[in-house]
Amino acid sequence: MHPAIDSLFLALEAPFSHILDDDAKQVCFLRAELHPSMAEVLADHTVICEQPFKPDFNLLQRAGLDAVPAIENTPKADVVLYLATRNREENSYNLARAMGMLKPGGKLVAAQHNKLGAGQLEKDLKALAGSVEVFSKKHSRVLLVEKHDNINSEVLNDYLTSGKPHKVQQTPLYTKPGLFSWKQVDLGSQMLADVIEQEDLHGVGADFGAGWGFLAHRALKLSPRITELHLYEADKNALDMCMHNLSSIKTKLVPHWADLVQDPIEGQFDFIITNPPQHTITTQSTALPLQMTDIAAKHLKPGGVMWLVTNRQVPVERILEKHFRKVVDLAEDKHYKIFRVVK
Repeated sequence: MHPAIDSLFLALEAPFSHILDDDAKQVCFLRAELHPSMAEVLADHTVICEQPFKPDFNLLQRAGLDAVPAIENTPKADVVLYLATRNREENSYNLARAMGMLKPGGKLVAAQHNKLGAGQLEKDLKALAGSVEVFSKKHSRVLLVEKHDNINSEVLNDYLTSGKPHKVQQTPLYTKPGLFSWKQVDLGSQMLADVIEQEDLHGVGADFGAGWGFLAHRALKLSPRITELHLYEADKNALDMCMHNLSSIKTKLVPHWADLVQDPIEGQFDFIITNPPQHTITTQSTALPLQMTDIAAKHLKPGGVMWLVTNRQVPVERILEKHFRKVVDLAEDKHYKIFRVVK
């Protein structure tokens, strides 16, 4: 759960309750997450929830809310709510998007935890819209601005530009703010890519946690015997960028916007490559790599091979020894370890 979501709904109950008066009908909620107060606070409004992260999207859908991975061609909103991310450029981009969604006189409410950049978010919102009302609670800030004629158009354009895709150095690939390792290839993926250059990937495979496509691109360029590659990714923005980066590839590609832990996964694969996510919005976690490794084992054919990179502190060996008849430690440094395992 987002660390500022409680503060957001406290602010909407008071002191910002007036923005949800009888005249405010349409609400857009960016980076929406489910909250116990949501049904009551937003009961009399038409709410569209934007959430590109599949686990949170699933929760919204199961609660009966109108959830989409991206809001497009929406009617002008009376209120836009925004749960800010850790990434300043992504936040600036979404603040500018929010202004575009609002009717004149509409209200934008953005929330962020102090340790994740609430102060910077407030400064950036002031640069865009001028006066900002601030509600501070539970180590978070909830910021309220009104869309008016004095919105700084130069700042607005800069913010819109900040969220556009850009080329990653020393690669032909593109990424954008907010995606994992958006400025450069992360070291774990680079290590795994260097290893699979020497390996034989063939048949129908999968990339579990495909991100913006670095590993898949490297594998497909170096392994002509791959006949089909399934791309599993929980972040719809990353998956879209991945498909863009692989658009020139002739091999059959099958994208899956999926929560690998909760969503049903079909099929058995000849091989899997994976650099599983090892963090939440606030902390590192060893649970997800272990869960994804366990799931991957169930979707490899007998004799199938998986190439895996994890942080050194993840105790993945016990899962590997449980499911695989052969476990080979291919590479290791002070941060990462890489395995080839055979089912």
